[in-house]
Amino acid sequence: MPVASKIERCLQALTATFGHSVYKGKQQDVIEAAVTGIDVFVLAPTGMGKSICFQLPAVIEDSGVTIVVSPLLALMKNQAESLRRKGINVVCFNSEMSPEDKLEIIRDLADGVYHNRLLYITPESLCNADFLGMLQPVYEDGGLNRLVVDESLPSLRRIVLPSLMQEWGHDFREGYRRLGVFRRKFKNVPIMALTASATDAVRRDIIHSLGMSEDRLFQAIHGFNRENLYYEVKYSPPRTSLSHMSEIAEYILDMHQRRGKSSCGIIYCRTRKLCNELASFLRGKGLGVRAYHKGLTPNILDKTLREWTDGTIDVVVATIAFGLGIDKGDVRSALIFLFHLVLSERS
Repeated sequence: MPVASKIERCLQALTATFGHSVYKGKQQDVIEAAVTGIDVFVLAPTGMGKSICFQLPAVIEDSGVTIVVSPLLALMKNQAESLRRKGINVVCFNSEMSPEDKLEIIRDLADGVYHNRLLYITPESLCNADFLGMLQPVYEDGGLNRLVVDESLPSLRRIVLPSLMQEWGHDFREGYRRLGVFRRKFKNVPIMALTASATDAVRRDIIHSLGMSEDRLFQAIHGFNRENLYYEVKYSPPRTSLSHMSEIAEYILDMHQRRGKSSCGIIYCRTRKLCNELASFLRGKGLGVRAYHKGLTPNILDKTLREWTDGTIDVVVATIAFGLGIDKGDVRSALIFLFHLVLSERS
């Protein structure tokens, strides 16, 4: 398909499928660069519509599949469900799938049947030797349209932000750093990397780690001044954990009263134990609250994410990973409770 036709199709799908009349920020520049087949790096804050930068070019293709590497199952599910509501065929390939479902996806790809325009996958699963081997005939058939590395910050080296690397964990970090194997095996497949937080050093590291082309690379760097955000640091004297929890409950209840209705929010805690304790305490105050962390079963996590997204519950008490790339426009507060972090981790 000619590039001009792809650009026109993207504009049509922007309105017909995604419900937007115009592009936002540098979306148009990114999308038009992507459909030419070059590598693209996007640095933009949350709320700037990074996801549409790879979703639009993916859905307008007549065949083939765009592989989206995503760091979190919650993020995968959130984006996949949003796309399905728009009538877009998308699938998540992850550890929670049954062997039968995985085999069906693999067979479709191997047979050249591209039912799904986007395939979401974790870095560890993509780097699996068997999965890469399965992709080889797909590549030779021209069926790999693009590799997208969504929320690519975790590919940075340990020396840049040691505390962040410790939070993400060894397996998470190494899975992302191994993604360079994709470019070595499938040299002609364009790569798009997107992140909401990266210094110049981190940006260079992401580009290098993924093997992105220096000669055929478009970079879109957005400004980070968010006039709609209000930041507050509140110092509390050393007190019991129960006193701090009571203070958080009062803050949330006061916000609800001022707004005249419940408000959606996230509370970040350092440990799973604290997530559970705070969520239980807030529920005791009559608030719609659930904990969210990897110590809970997939069914509970799915239910919590679904009910938080549709407004059944108001607040999620979570460890650091929750919220990364989540598309929910009515989040009114994000609190960090007893959480010692560098700012880059939540920016």
